[in-house]
Amino acid sequence: MKYSVVTIATILLSCFLTQSRASEYRIKTYYTGSSHYGNAYNFDETNSFSDQERAFVLNDANFGAGGTVSDVAFISITSISSLTPANFVDAEILIVTAPGSPSHIITTTEAGYLRDFVNSGGSLIYFGDYDTGSITCSNNIGAAFGGITFGSGYSGGTFIITDYSTTLTDGAFGYVENWTYGSNATSSIASLGTQATSIATVGGLDMIAKIDSNGTSGSAVFFTDPYLSVLTNGNLSSEEGQFFANLFQYSAQSVGGSAPVVPEPATCILLGVGVSGVVRRLRK
Repeated sequence: MKYSVVTIATILLSCFLTQSRASEYRIKTYYTGSSHYGNAYNFDETNSFSDQERAFVLNDANFGAGGTVSDVAFISITSISSLTPANFVDAEILIVTAPGSPSHIITTTEAGYLRDFVNSGGSLIYFGDYDTGSITCSNNIGAAFGGITFGSGYSGGTFIITDYSTTLTDGAFGYVENWTYGSNATSSIASLGTQATSIATVGGLDMIAKIDSNGTSGSAVFFTDPYLSVLTNGNLSSEEGQFFANLFQYSAQSVGGSAPVVPEPATCILLGVGVSGVVRRLRK
């Protein structure tokens, strides 16, 4: 009798602990390097440019039990020196950036590694750029993801959201409709291929695209310019900042094909009611 009650209490405690637990995710970043931009988009632990972005993502008030996104917690953001599977096998999310004048052209073999990473359940965030080298990197990667192709783009304008059915644009950090981009994003997505769908356009040109998880794979999000999603000083008042924050919610909850399953509080309450009935029966 006593053992049964203790066991039931343990089940209830486990339920409530699970409800408040966030799944942990590790981010790896790869940057092709460039004399044109230095380390501006490295997003790693050594780069002052992205200190505010790193701090936001690693802050458990934003991602963590009790945070804005309570089922996701990011525990590390570290850079890697090459796109070999051994360097990101322990990551759940991979950020790859090929800025203007890249010092390394991402090869078709490396692009295949990225495809395999996503097919195995990881989520990819890719930032391309405008010049010949960057577009070559983008097209090599796009070919591995259903034939996405990149080309000349658009200089400034208003981003028009084309997909509201995703947490990227309707997530925990805000509902994103459009934002004004004042810099010169001079590359675009020429063709979405067979797998990607558009998220945002400027001047009728596709600028951001995604491939959703399919039940076993992770997701992939493709930006045509590194500055298209920047959270400046943790500012969530802008729709651009909200999109940036939603991006990490979307990517984490796509890992392994779906969001982590966390019992709702109501589930635990119902279980508790049922268990109380069992305890009363055992005492008779």
